[in-house]
Amino acid sequence: MSDWPPADGLPSFVGRAAYSHATPSASDASAKIMVFVEVPPLGRITAMLDTGAPYFIVPPEQAKALALSPEAGDGGVTLHVRGHATPGHLHRLTLTLVATHGNALQLEATVFVPATEGVGRYPAVIGYHCCLDRLVFAVDGPKELLYFGDASGSL
Repeated sequence: MSDWPPADGLPSFVGRAAYSHATPSASDASAKIMVFVEVPPLGRITAMLDTGAPYFIVPPEQAKALALSPEAGDGGVTLHVRGHATPGHLHRLTLTLVATHGNALQLEATVFVPATEGVGRYPAVIGYHCCLDRLVFAVDGPKELLYFGDASGSL
């Protein structure tokens, strides 16, 4: 018997995705939740889920491929990324959480692009403010699954 979709009156999840634990860099040995996200025209990329971060943070190398230039952005902001004040610019972007069961979920997110290359290699980050805060989501640690759904019915 399948446990999908859940039928117990909990918030309506539309999809679930298997995630992996990974260490995004040699300088950070703590395990992170890594999920797949579709970002046209890049396609499927790996992103770190971080509920303490704002926005969907895109490394400068990927931002170039997306044509997210400072001139096309919504203005300059400074974030503290890995303990460093990091200037950058904001954009709006459509991304899709990839489901391994159920349906993928497309959403509009505010994207932060660091202005400086060479700030270290790090993955894309799915942050809470202006990104995940529009969703219902839950993490099942023992099964390494991320459940997600539309919290407002308006995505």
